[in-house]
Amino acid sequence: MKDLIFRLSPLLCFLLLFSCAKEQESNLIKNETEVIQAKQNNLEPCDLPCQEPDFFEVVAVEACSAVLNFAFSTETCGTFSVQLQNLATGAFTYYDPATSPLILTGLKPCTEYAVGISHITDECASAPLKLNFATECKKCKGCDRPCKEPDYAYMGTVNATYATVNFGFVGKTCGFFVAQLRNNATGTYTYIDPVTSPLLQLTNLDPCTSYTIGISHVTDRCASVPLTLTFTTDCPGYCEVEGLDASCLYNHFIGITTNWNQNIFTYDNSVGYIDATENSGGTAVFIAPGTVLSVTNANNCYCVALGGPIYLKLWIDYDQDFSFSTNELVYSQNTPLQIFGGPTNCLTMATPSFTFPNIAACGLTARYIVSTDPDAGPCGTFAIGQAVDFTIDSATCL
Repeated sequence: MKDLIFRLSPLLCFLLLFSCAKEQESNLIKNETEVIQAKQNNLEPCDLPCQEPDFFEVVAVEACSAVLNFAFSTETCGTFSVQLQNLATGAFTYYDPATSPLILTGLKPCTEYAVGISHITDECASAPLKLNFATECKKCKGCDRPCKEPDYAYMGTVNATYATVNFGFVGKTCGFFVAQLRNNATGTYTYIDPVTSPLLQLTNLDPCTSYTIGISHVTDRCASVPLTLTFTTDCPGYCEVEGLDASCLYNHFIGITTNWNQNIFTYDNSVGYIDATENSGGTAVFIAPGTVLSVTNANNCYCVALGGPIYLKLWIDYDQDFSFSTNELVYSQNTPLQIFGGPTNCLTMATPSFTFPNIAACGLTARYIVSTDPDAGPCGTFAIGQAVDFTIDSATCL
């Protein structure tokens, strides 16, 4: 024991002293001197302070297995050590290094466990963040063979909101499979336990989104490292819309004024349709949910021969279903031309406004149309005018 202590790094010695002082305060994982395995990853130096994860949970708890998930709100470096203690026997199981999600296997039915996680960097190792959980009181699924990675896994059907995965072994085996689906845009996980091939439970997916599906073989003895596949759901397009003649539009200005941005984008009178969405490299409009917006058309001038009135319409795809329904027409106004003088007729109008819904709206598409056609809808063509698509994000997306 004395030789072991002299071999410990100064960092771990400090942690041992700290853990002894904290031992009386905790009713979980008493033997922290054994628990913290302070290893530095020499291939990836990390000189940041260690810290507790911001998110730490145990889910998908069964009789003989459970899934541990942990995450930080910001990117970090270093490694992680997980310590699992059977509170009935006091025995420890170590997972070092550990990644999220981590499948805890070899558990005993109807048993209470304590699990702790430590973040380890070149500077320090955090005291374990801990929680308790209890396994289900029923038999294990009856497979005492070693677990192994599936022999094959590949994507089947993938569309905008649905995907299938085919996986399995060439020969027969026992045990079962679990899957972890990660939304790579949000970092959130969906756990599916058990799963069969083809995996048909991947429904209600977000369009135009990258996902990673990890599939693990689980037996009573262990769980394999997830075999992962990354895929992106389809991006259904919006219906086409275009003004056939935009040549009489010039000095055309569209602005949405909020606390973050003013006068978002300007005109292009050479085309009947402008794609100013984020996906096309356009500028997003940041809007606080529940605020009143004003859509301003200032100094809009038109050819003398254009005539009037001019019809202004604005749709926002609130439900993000890639269509503009009747109830998503948030503003509509017809305004006659008034002569300002000179060789042109210029449009003046009261500033329209509407209240943005009190929802967290990220990446909503809006469609604005100015035309001489009172029946111009969000799709199709109209004789004279222009359509513009742009993106709306609420403040929560920043």
